[in-house]
Amino acid sequence: CPDCGKTFGTNSNLIQHLQIHVGEQPFTCGHCRKSFSRSYALDRH
Repeated sequence: CPDCGKTFGTNSNLIQHLQIHVGEQPFTCGHCRKSFSRSYALDRH
C-alpha cells in the first residue's frame, strides 16, 4: 500500500484495503442506510 506500506498477496486485496484510506464504503444497509467498507460487515450488521 502506498499510504501505509502494508503488502498484499493479490491486487484485489490491495484495492479492498485502499478503501480504508479513501473512506469508500460501497455496502449500504437497506434499512438504516449505514454504510460499510466490507460486505461481511454489512452482513453482520
